Amino acid sequence: MTPRSGGIRGLPVRTSAIASAVFILVILGAGLLKSRHLRQVADRVAWSGPEFELTRPGYDRIGFESGIDGPRNPRARELYSEGMVDFLHADDRHAQARFLRAVALEPDWPRLRFYLGVSRLFLGFPVGAAEDLQAAADAGFHPPGAESLWWLAIARLYCGQSEEGYRLLDRIVAEQMPHADEARKILQRRSNLAEDHR
Repeated sequence: MTPRSGGIRGLPVRTSAIASAVFILVILGAGLLKSRHLRQVADRVAWSGPEFELTRPGYDRIGFESGIDGPRNPRARELYSEGMVDFLHADDRHAQARFLRAVALEPDWPRLRFYLGVSRLFLGFPVGAAEDLQAAADAGFHPPGAESLWWLAIARLYCGQSEEGYRLLDRIVAEQMPHADEARKILQRRSNLAEDHR
C-alpha cells in the first residue's frame, strides 16, 4: 500500500502536514525573536540620561551571599548565585540571562529583582531596570549600603523620568543616605544648567 500524496508536491500527506507545521513554527519563532529585538532596541533608545559615568557597585561575594533572604526555589537560588558570579566579573549579559531565568521561578524575590535591575541598567536597558528596581524598593529591599533608591533614581533619570529621578536624589541628600555626595553633585549640575539657560 503506497502512502497518499497531497499537500506539498511529492510528499505523503502526513509528512507534508508535519513539514508545514514546522515551517509555521519557524516563522512564528522568528517573528517573536524579531519583536523582542525591536523592543530591546526601543528600550536602548531611552538610554539618554544625565551626563555622568555609571560606576559599578563595589560589592564583594561575601556581602551577596550572607543575606540571601527566605526559603526559595533551589533552582532560583542556584541561578542567582551563578548570576552573581557573572555580575561581580562585570559580565552583565550573562548575569541578566541567569537572573531572568531565576525571576521566572521566583518573580517576587526582591533581592533578585534588584540585581537584575542593576544588570539591566549597565546593559543600557533603563526602562526594564527601573521596573525591577521599583519592585525591589516597593518590597523594602535594602542591598549592602542601602543603595536601592540611588539605583532607582539613576534608572529613572536614564529613562527620561527626570522629575521622579531628581525627587529621589533630593531624598537621598536630605536623609544623608549612601551616595548622598554623588546625588548632590548631580542636583548641583542640574541647578547650574538651569541658571545657564536663564
